[in-house]
Parts: sequence; structure tokens; C-alpha cells
Amino acid sequence: MNRIETAAKMAKEEQTGVGRRQAKPRAAVYERVRESAALGHAVSEASFERGISVVSAPVRDLSGKIAAALTVTIPRSDIGETAEREPLIIAVCQAALELSERLSYRPRQDDPTAMQARRRSVAAH
Repeated sequence: MNRIETAAKMAKEEQTGVGRRQAKPRAAVYERVRESAALGHAVSEASFERGISVVSAPVRDLSGKIAAALTVTIPRSDIGETAEREPLIIAVCQAALELSERLSYRPRQDDPTAMQARRRSVAAH
């Protein structure tokens, strides 16, 4: 298949939705964002791409607004059980908080990312 045929196939798939996962309803997406904000991080296991999972945490600026996101990509469809998952979440939140502090952000007591970052990871057996 040449480049023109490939581009035509991709355009057709884009129009018909073939070859991609169905989009989630807008309300479900907003609910997931609210849940992630309350947790201080987000975990996505093969949601966008099969065989890829991610853990993300917000990086905030001096005003407390999100300036960036720190994301770690794992080449697996699932991150694993609590013993594997928790140290990764804590490490991502710690790194995001460190970057935020370099941007002069000072977290409040109830900042969920900072609360995750302060947790001690459970040693995996």
C-alpha cells in the first residue's frame, strides 16, 4: 500500500470510526476528570492505546493553576495490583510536587497530589 492509499484508508477510518475505540460520552469524561482531581493523580490502563498504561499528576505554578502534567508511560495494559501501583503513583506525585515547588507553588494542607506525595510506598514482595 502506498502513502496515498494509506492516507485514504486512514481518512475513511476516521470518518467511520473503524480502527479506533468508541468515544466516551462527555459526562463520563468530566466525571473521570473530577475523580482524578480529587485523587491528585490519574491512572489510565490501556484506555487510549492497547498495551500502554499511564500515571499522571499535575504540575502547578505559583498561583496554583495547572501549568503542566507529569506522565509516566508503562508498556503494559495494566499497571498491576496495589503493591506495584502505589509506589508508582507516589513517585509520580512526588516528582510533580517537586516540579511545582520549583515553580514556587506551595501546596495547601488538603492538596491531593501533595498528600499522595507524602505517603510512604508499600514495599512490593
